[in-house]
Amino acid sequence: MRVFLSHRTESEGPLAQRLSTDLERHGVATWIAPRDIDPGVTWPQAIEAGLQSCTHVAVLASERAFQSRAVQQELQIAEMLQIDGLVVLVPLLVTGVELPLWLRVTQGVDFTGPYEQGFDALIRVLRRMPAAVRSEPVIYHRVRRGDRIDLLAHRYLGASQDWRLIADDNPGLDVSALVPGTLVAIRRR
Repeated sequence: MRVFLSHRTESEGPLAQRLSTDLERHGVATWIAPRDIDPGVTWPQAIEAGLQSCTHVAVLASERAFQSRAVQQELQIAEMLQIDGLVVLVPLLVTGVELPLWLRVTQGVDFTGPYEQGFDALIRVLRRMPAAVRSEPVIYHRVRRGDRIDLLAHRYLGASQDWRLIADDNPGLDVSALVPGTLVAIRRR
């Protein structure tokens, strides 16, 4: 499972960052701009690739977010991916905004009250909601200080000795010294 956090950076950026950190602490991988956009990649390319790499899209729903051209574009792509059964959309209601008509049929998670209540509800929803089915189950992990290839193998594949599988899927990755910020693709087997 990997969650794309769609948000307007200027208004919902701090909340999106907090959600990303907390979701990843609970074992849920996230994709969030600008953190996951590599240098030299255009934003539209990165956003589309990010959306296509995720199983869920959580949109931080606010009036400002829906006025953002970037969020509108993300939601257009997400809507197409949802129609194709490739992602599940989850509105996160951060203000008392009226959702677009096509999104109103989806039950949202209420973040207008205490953060902890909203976050607990989101975790419950993500864990019981079936993830979109993808032909290649790939997890993307952004390397943090202290990460080691054997620890990633143990965390995502269940056995530290499977580190070679991760190395094989990431040519050019220096497995002896993972560089913080590097995005590592891990295929579930």
